[in-house]
Amino acid sequence: MKAAIILNSPNLNRHIDEEVVIAADKGYEFALKQGIIPDIVIGDFDSSAIPTNLNVLKLNVEKNETDGQEALAYAIKKGYDEIAIYGISGGRLDHEMGNLSLLKSGEEQGVSMVGKEYDVDIYFKSKGKYAFKTQKGKEFSIITFMEDSIISNGIGVKYPIDDLRLSSNSLGRAISNVAIKDEISFEVLEGGVLIFLYR
Repeated sequence: MKAAIILNSPNLNRHIDEEVVIAADKGYEFALKQGIIPDIVIGDFDSSAIPTNLNVLKLNVEKNETDGQEALAYAIKKGYDEIAIYGISGGRLDHEMGNLSLLKSGEEQGVSMVGKEYDVDIYFKSKGKYAFKTQKGKEFSIITFMEDSIISNGIGVKYPIDDLRLSSNSLGRAISNVAIKDEISFEVLEGGVLIFLYR
């Protein structure tokens, strides 16, 4: 089952494809601008007014989890196993890092996650083999996330990916590679990485 989570971000500028929409706090305003009524709005509403005539789950302002974390937990509890998150970027840098961690959190709970920004799809993947559809000539980047990583066996890529060690001290090591086919693939041997596929 598929669902979208809409975060509060000034960079919300991509069409929502999923039928089920969960808005985190002010994210509901973006959904409404697209003519989409969120199935539920979850938040403490410290950055927006509580919406009227919408299904709302009001959270305490003082809490350990962000509104995005609460929205993800809600979606997983409801059984959604494919979740797209809109609005990861564009806000405060600390919020962006927290938003990226939602991709990791969902994947570690067995959910297929993707972050959807205007010009890029973002994934988190840990140990395993992965293939992604793209277009020849499109750029992509791989960045280690929260730990050192090793990636290898790159196929369909311009710059070799072969036992490539990615360190938190050199995050630019695998940025701006280029697809030479309409599909790229590689293997994560150790750690976990963020994949940025430009559209």
